[in-house]
Order: sequence, then C-alpha cells, then structure tokens
Amino acid sequence: MLNALGVEDFGIYNIVGGVVILFSFINNALSSATQRFLNFEIGRGDVLGTKRVFSMSLTIHLFVALFVVLLAETVGLWFLNTQMNIPTERMAAANLVYQFSILTVCISFVQIPYYASVVAYEKMSFFAYIAIIEVILKLLIVVLLIYVGFDKLRLYSILTFLVAVLVFVCYKYYCNTRLDISRYKYFWDKILFSKLLNFSGWMLFGAAAGVSATQGVNILLNIFYGVTVNAAMGISTQVNSAVNKFVSNFQTAFMPQITKLYAIGDFEHLRKLIGQSSRFSFLLLFALACPLMLNIDFVLKLWLKTVPEYSSVFCILILIYSLVEAASKPVGLAIHATGKVKFYNIVMSIALLMNIIFLYMYL
Repeated sequence: MLNALGVEDFGIYNIVGGVVILFSFINNALSSATQRFLNFEIGRGDVLGTKRVFSMSLTIHLFVALFVVLLAETVGLWFLNTQMNIPTERMAAANLVYQFSILTVCISFVQIPYYASVVAYEKMSFFAYIAIIEVILKLLIVVLLIYVGFDKLRLYSILTFLVAVLVFVCYKYYCNTRLDISRYKYFWDKILFSKLLNFSGWMLFGAAAGVSATQGVNILLNIFYGVTVNAAMGISTQVNSAVNKFVSNFQTAFMPQITKLYAIGDFEHLRKLIGQSSRFSFLLLFALACPLMLNIDFVLKLWLKTVPEYSSVFCILILIYSLVEAASKPVGLAIHATGKVKFYNIVMSIALLMNIIFLYMYL
C-alpha cells in the first residue's frame, strides 16, 4: 500500500482516516454495550430479552449513524479543510477520501448488532471465514492499485468502502437466516433504552479518551511535522494491527463466556477464566512481538521499498503498549460484564487524556 500510494498519499490517507476515527469511537462504545447485553441475556437463557436487545440496539445505531453524518459534514469537514496540514494540490482527493470514510463508518455502525450476535452465539467459523475474505479483498485492492493509472488514493477509498458494504451484507444475510434473534422489529422500551444508553455513555467517555490517545497523537504529529511522519505512524499502526489481530481474535472467543459466567453468578470459574485468558493473551502476543521488535529494521526493509523515518521506533513503542493492553483487557471485559463501568472509565480517561496534554506541551 505504501509502495502503491507513495509516502505523501499514504500519509494523507492515514491522517484523513484518523479524523473520521474521531467519530467512530461512538462505534466502539455502542459495540461494547450491545455485546454485553446480548451475552447477558443469552447467559440467562432469555430468548425474548435477547431479541429485544438486538432490535433496540439496531434502532439506536441507525440514529447514531445519522448523528455522525451530521457532525462529520459540519465540524469534521471544517477541521479537515482549515486545520489539517495537507498539500493544496491533494486537498480535493483528501475530501473524497473523507466522504467515503464517513460512509464506511456508518456501515460499521449498522453492522455492530449483527457482528455482536455472531460473537455472542460463538459462531466462530463464520467469523473466521468473513475475516479471511475481507483481508484477501483488501490485498487484491492494493495489488490492483499498482496497475491502474487512475488517482490511486481516490480509488483506494472507494474500493475499501465497497468491501465494507460486502462484509455488512454477508453478516446481515447470515444472521437473518441462521439466528432468530437477529430479525429486526421496531419497538421502544424506555427502561431498556435507559440501560443501554447509560452503559454506552460511560463506555463512550472512555472510548473518546482512547481515541484521543491514538488519533490525537497522529493529529499533533501532523500539525507539527506534516504527512511524512504520519506515514511512519501509519506503518507502525499496520504492524501493530497485524500482530495484535491474532490476539484480539483469540480474546473475541472468550469474551462471551466472561459475561455469561457473570450472568449466572459462577464467580469461581469467572476468576479462573480471567487469569488464564490474561496470561495466554500476553504470551501469544509476546511470541510474535518479541522477535519482531528485535529485528524490526530488517523486517521493515524487507517489507517496504521506502521506509519512512521513525517507523522502527514507532513500531517498537506501539508493540510494547499492546503487550500491556493484551494482559489487561480480560480484566476490563470482566468489569464490563458487571455493567458498573462509571468509575473505571473515569480513571482510564483521565490517564489517557493526560498523555495528549503532556505530548502537546513537549512538542
């Protein structure tokens, strides 16, 4: 992708996508809420309750998607065109990338309840097949870019959006044909809405701080140093994502069990599962990250024709961060299972936001 787009366009895609991700933290919060309540109802064996959670969640996600479009097309568009450090001749392409990125985010909002249903019922074979298909399609897109004469940055954003649409259609079709709970029926339950909103609200607070700690760094680097450094950050993010995906998929497999064990009050097995999953998560990631960090310069030169400056040190630092996160995530999932996330998210948010403040002062 770096070779096909070039350092400048790769940096532009990374930073413009980062602006949209500032809105997608809502996605993460709603996903956690939907996942938690679906798992909880399944753990209790309440089929009707599970159906109601699915339908109410999808209704909320549709409204949130409309809200994000409104916010992105006003505040976000203003920020992109007035505050970002992007070469003038590439501003039109950056705006097109931004529009298709917004559409991709909206598709992901609507997909969340279907994704959550697949994971809640532990249909991991379908989950794996879709993940493999998605990765292959994204690889084919990058290969295609090498052989086309059209503006590659624009084409990449369009094709990435089409892949997101295809994945959504696959999730929706599978859920509608295999899972009875995933057939949407509009209704309004004030109590259920309040529970979902309260949980999502505090998760939203924490997710906003988490996005600030990642994309906020990206934006600050862009303001102070330009898109070339954003390219290095993009490389480190891709390396981390590739390595971390292996562990995150492993964690997805035990995520439903944590909530279900809490729902039935089996705390002895719950504590055992948290400890085991934390250790295994760290060891799995360490087995991949350690040799990579020790040989990062060799790997980057083998992988990339042009290695952006700072790429190697960014990769090492972000992998160390992920090792800590891998070990702590099962504990966070257990806290989510209780539904009592207020204090947890306040403390985590303060710690993460201080990172941005100190970084800005230092730069």
